[in-house]
Amino acid sequence: MSPRPCPVCGAQPTAQHVRGPTDTLPEEKTEIVPPGQERIPTYIPVPAASPGKIIAGHEVLETLGRGGMGVVYKARQIALNRIVALKMILAGYEDEPGTLARFHSEAQAVAQLQHPHIVQIYEVGEHEGNPFFSLEYVDGGTLAQLLRHSLPAARQSAQLVETLARAVHFAHQRGIVHRDLKPANILLQAADRTLQNEQATKPVICNLQGVIPKITDFGLAKNLVRRESLGEPLTQTGAILGTPNYMAPEQAAGLTHRISPATDVYSLGAILYELLTGKAPFAGNALMDTIHRVIYEDPLPPIQLQPKLPRDLQTICQTCLQKHPDRRYQSAQELADDLHAFLAGEPIKARPAGRWERLGKWLRRRPGTALLLGGGTVALAGLVIGALWFSTLAFAAVAVLSLLLGAGWYASRLKTALGEIESQHLQAERNVERMHLLLETTNRLMCTKDLDDLLRLLSETTMRMANAERATIYLLDREHVELWSKVAIGKDVGEIRVPLGTGIAGTVAVTGEIINLSDARSDPRFNPEIDRRTGYVTRNMLTLPMVGRDGRIIGVFQVLNKRGGPFGAEDAEILSSLATSAALAVENDSRLQI
Repeated sequence: MSPRPCPVCGAQPTAQHVRGPTDTLPEEKTEIVPPGQERIPTYIPVPAASPGKIIAGHEVLETLGRGGMGVVYKARQIALNRIVALKMILAGYEDEPGTLARFHSEAQAVAQLQHPHIVQIYEVGEHEGNPFFSLEYVDGGTLAQLLRHSLPAARQSAQLVETLARAVHFAHQRGIVHRDLKPANILLQAADRTLQNEQATKPVICNLQGVIPKITDFGLAKNLVRRESLGEPLTQTGAILGTPNYMAPEQAAGLTHRISPATDVYSLGAILYELLTGKAPFAGNALMDTIHRVIYEDPLPPIQLQPKLPRDLQTICQTCLQKHPDRRYQSAQELADDLHAFLAGEPIKARPAGRWERLGKWLRRRPGTALLLGGGTVALAGLVIGALWFSTLAFAAVAVLSLLLGAGWYASRLKTALGEIESQHLQAERNVERMHLLLETTNRLMCTKDLDDLLRLLSETTMRMANAERATIYLLDREHVELWSKVAIGKDVGEIRVPLGTGIAGTVAVTGEIINLSDARSDPRFNPEIDRRTGYVTRNMLTLPMVGRDGRIIGVFQVLNKRGGPFGAEDAEILSSLATSAALAVENDSRLQI
């Protein structure tokens, strides 16, 4: 039987040669190259450095990991007395084709990406002819290690992947696709830990509460601006690079020209799938079995493995794992926004597969069974029609058919009712997520003593509750008769100063009214100056006064750009409570004279 065509491009798969054993472990990075392009290594393995050795001003403390051609050390940078991760190619391997290119590829990629959730690079150099670079040291282990011991809660999983998705989108905006996102390449660090010295004990992270994730290992990154890998030549036509359990179908099929941000979105979905279920979407007994399943089969719905999983979260995960890139989220930002909406208890944009889509997938998976069922149905219909044509009971058959039509009508009514129940069930799940968010926020507020941290937390909570893009807390400066932004969440915002009576925020500070604009730019009071300064486009906004105990206005609470439509009365009610909390916190802080 000939192999089925690839569902991504429709092409027939060609024979491939597997470099290395076919029983590659799921966490291994695998390369598959076309026949005739195999390479036989000519080097002799050289052992890694022992603790205490000095490498280009770095004292080796221990070996963190070793791959086929390189090693990563935990080291102390002597000049700055800081702990770093030192990554280098071992002696004897530098002449292997593609090794230096991939090594420099990672250094170039990380150097372009200054982001709090991407491991940072410090230095690039050579030691005795062997290239190295030093990286930020993250001491909490990997997400893969955590998953071997425990399964995070669904909300924690969604929060983690939302954070990762925003970091990945940051890389995509700079033309870089990671191509090897997986739990082993997600490093974890406790949020409240300071830099350690080499004698400090290694923390054990056993859950995702208060954890800062950081993406690492950009050795397979591809530059979409140049439409090439960052360190060409890295691969040949038809080569497959990555980790099969988490790679997208177009990547598994070797279609390097189809690599896009949607490729990383698929891998983020695979990570989310494992966080929710404890299993990767696909895990075959052998390498080629896994790749075949990635290309041709659909994973089990997560809810079959975890029946209590919220349905919106399953829909988000399955949207990421669509076979064709066009059916996934078209950017990691879209994925992050839907996860943000889920966590806030708001409707998501992704939609579950309909009945016809599910039927089409089943037909593609079971073409033989579908053919037998279709042929049997046609044959049975032919027998029934023939019997009715010649039977004296034809009139009775017509009556039975009428009854069946009536039953179909009632079935349609029942289907509508069940659909309404399903909608109510989804709304109930979203309300539960809102309750979780409020409880999480309450717990964090009780542990927060610093005013700046508290107001930032209130702003972040406001954005989540209202499913908004930006939030600003203004305080009143009576001496200069203006508002100033105590907290402004958003890229390139900086400090904002607004004269009283000017713009929407300045108007609310004077009148004390709540202003809810579905189209901010159409209102003559709207001041576009901040948009011009930051390049941001304000669509809708909700602005509320912060009123003190004595009834005086001491500030303004403002949120911008609700996703999926304008702000409603429910948003205004919730945000009024948060604005009151912010006002009380400001009044209780003795440092501020309001």
